[in-house]
Order: sequence, then C-alpha cells, then structure tokens
Amino acid sequence: MNFPTLTIAAAIVVLLTYPGIALGRVPGFRLDRAAIALAGAALMMAIGGDGRLSWRRVVAGDPRD
Repeated sequence: MNFPTLTIAAAIVVLLTYPGIALGRVPGFRLDRAAIALAGAALMMAIGGDGRLSWRRVVAGDPRD
C-alpha cells in the first residue's frame, strides 16, 4: 500500500491524540483532556489535515472525497 505523507501524518496525530484524551492526561506533561484535544486540533491544522480528511481516508487509505 502506498499512503500519501499527509495521510500518514494525520494518522500519527490521531493515534497520539485519542489515547491522551482517553487517559485524561499525558504523563510528563501538564495537559488535561481539553488541552490535549486543542493540541491535536492545532497539529492537524498545522499539517494541513482539513475537514475533508475523514477517518476512512486515514485508516483505510480510501481516496474518495
């Protein structure tokens, strides 16, 4: 499978953000759930992952819009 760089970067952001939200805090950082969600959203915006980048495209590599 050949995934675009944006898809891989978005998947990394999602895979780092959701466990942090589930745990409620990130060990070693002074972040609560709201700060983790905000950081994840900021990272997603910084890499260019917009609203058209759906979970299906991140996980399955489905190119449909």
